[in-house]
Amino acid sequence: VRLGVWLIELGIEPLITHRLPTLPELAHILVLRQNTNWPDRDGECKRAAVYAQLINTFPEVRKRDISQAIEEAVCGE
Repeated sequence: VRLGVWLIELGIEPLITHRLPTLPELAHILVLRQNTNWPDRDGECKRAAVYAQLINTFPEVRKRDISQAIEEAVCGE
């Protein structure tokens, strides 16, 4: 519910589904959140926060794949 409210605040209309976001989708959402909530933090600090959240959400995924998803989300912005 909090994610849906947050997306609406960003101007993104959330789709009501019962599936969890994929790794690239969640990486993009978390990068946007970091840039919106803490614009003055340096990039490495933001990356570390996103990385920690993704490791907790996807513990079975290789850390290399998580890092790549973050880099793609940052470059895609």
